[in-house]
Amino acid sequence: DPEAQIVRSMLKAWHEVAGLTLNAKGHTSVNDACRLVAIGKIPTVTCAFDTSTAHADHEYVNLSQMERSCRVALATAVDYLEASNKEIPQ
Repeated sequence: DPEAQIVRSMLKAWHEVAGLTLNAKGHTSVNDACRLVAIGKIPTVTCAFDTSTAHADHEYVNLSQMERSCRVALATAVDYLEASNKEIPQ
């Protein structure tokens, strides 16, 4: 759901951290996000590294991509928690 807070938080984080404006879209890969949503009913987003070497004999991720993704994940979590906190009556 592109209107879900977790999606909005991640898109905002990618823009703030990497200067990228991304579009939310569905994806059919198999990963733990499938279980978090289906079993735990936990709102979940995934964002990946460059997958050009995925499942290759010499699979790797550039450290710059790893760092950027970690910064995006942290910014996403902070924004999501701040937005969630605003919804809780004080």
